[in-house]
Amino acid sequence: MPMLDRAGNPTIPCASPAQVATVLGRVALLLLFVIVPLRTGLAQSAVDVQAVITSQAMAPEDVGFLLFDPQTGAVLEQLNADRGFIPASVTKVPTMVAALNILGADYRFETSVHTSSAAAGGRLTGNLYLVGGGDPFLDTDDLSGLAQQVRARGIAAIDGAFAYDDSLLASAEEINAGQPIPAQYNPGVGALSVNFNRIHVSWQQSRSVGGVVALANAVSEGMEMPVDWVSFDPAPAETDPRAGFLYAGFGGGERWLVSQRLSEPGSLWLPVRTPALHTATVFARLLEQQGVVVSAPVAAVRPAGSAPMARHMSLPLVDIAEQVLRYSNNLSAELVGLSASRRLTGAPMGIAASSQTLGQWFATQMPGVDWGGFRTDNHSGLSTAARVTPRQMANVLLYAWPQNYGGQRLFDLLRPAGWQDTLNQERPAGTPPLQVRAKTGTVYYGSGLAGYLTTVGGRTLGFVVFVSDITERLALDAVMDRRFLAPPQGGRGWLTRARNVERELVTAWAMAY
Repeated sequence: MPMLDRAGNPTIPCASPAQVATVLGRVALLLLFVIVPLRTGLAQSAVDVQAVITSQAMAPEDVGFLLFDPQTGAVLEQLNADRGFIPASVTKVPTMVAALNILGADYRFETSVHTSSAAAGGRLTGNLYLVGGGDPFLDTDDLSGLAQQVRARGIAAIDGAFAYDDSLLASAEEINAGQPIPAQYNPGVGALSVNFNRIHVSWQQSRSVGGVVALANAVSEGMEMPVDWVSFDPAPAETDPRAGFLYAGFGGGERWLVSQRLSEPGSLWLPVRTPALHTATVFARLLEQQGVVVSAPVAAVRPAGSAPMARHMSLPLVDIAEQVLRYSNNLSAELVGLSASRRLTGAPMGIAASSQTLGQWFATQMPGVDWGGFRTDNHSGLSTAARVTPRQMANVLLYAWPQNYGGQRLFDLLRPAGWQDTLNQERPAGTPPLQVRAKTGTVYYGSGLAGYLTTVGGRTLGFVVFVSDITERLALDAVMDRRFLAPPQGGRGWLTRARNVERELVTAWAMAY
């Protein structure tokens, strides 16, 4: 497979001398027929890149891109292609590509219930274990199905302990420590996770209580369950009014402090910090609804000799990957990435180490690529310290291009751009329909778009566009107060201009090639 080096030329993976000679001969013949020359800068671009960047008040050094032909590896356009940018959620592309190749498109995550003894007379004398398999999409409905399977075994009471086992993967209270505390997109991570590790909270002023009353529910598509093990206490009067909800740690359950200045009724999603215990508690309540008496959950690793009595299997990984790439759920990406690194190493790894392991895997797959400075910090892109070059990301797209993932290509798994219809309205009459399938990435002062496009000339090309104002982002990180969800002044306007750059470049390429 060709790979893109700094000069924009295809490189050759490690092979025997005979293989190298054969491949070099083929590449030489191939390059004779490349019509579009390799591009190296603004002046040679088929698009007026400088005008695009200037029109959106961006500095040229804050924009980087690479446009390439995935059939040959030939670079068609590039700017700052070896500069590190904030990849944001574009990080989910290498995560999914690595996982699909390491685990396989048909891989399914298993959540199971095990016993340490046989049941008799409707009673289980031993322990019951809920065992997590890292299912990114496990929800209350799925746990309800497991509870029904347990009851169908004739069990009405558990005399032993009810334990939960999340030892398959490493756990964490949050994905990234640099995010706002109440951000639902930054939940805890663990092998036992449910409903994307978030709870829905509603509140209103109560005259009888003399303050704000907040209630939480575990919500899935088909069920809604009160979450009374999460407590909400009044925040101190001097608390900044912008801090509506503050996490107060664990004390018999997760605790939140609620601002008493929330005068209007409202609702929001809050992250779950202790996902394994939360999931086990949801399951315990579902068992009780089925008429099964069970004690409060405790953490324990299931014994090797325990027998499975109920199972839930997830969707195939290829279907999960499609959803992650289209809807960009951070927890799902982390669980998929952690599962892939565990398959590689045979042991659970922390989020940072796991992401490094997948980066090293790419280096083994594409040894001709310069992976220097490639840093993702996690599997979802929820890091402003991460850095990836357009060329590195382009090589991930190039690697995935010929792969067959359960009958689908990465092209098929990526979401069509929301402005694809507008693009087609602008195309010249008589030209084929245009497609832009890509993964977006967004943090304040960091934006990205990477994927594939079809052109008026009938070609399919790969592209990566990153826009990052590192100086502004570092300044924002230096003063960030994690208590607040409010966006920084000017942040939304910058993102709009960054997305305009991405759209204008991709549109111009679609029309030019």
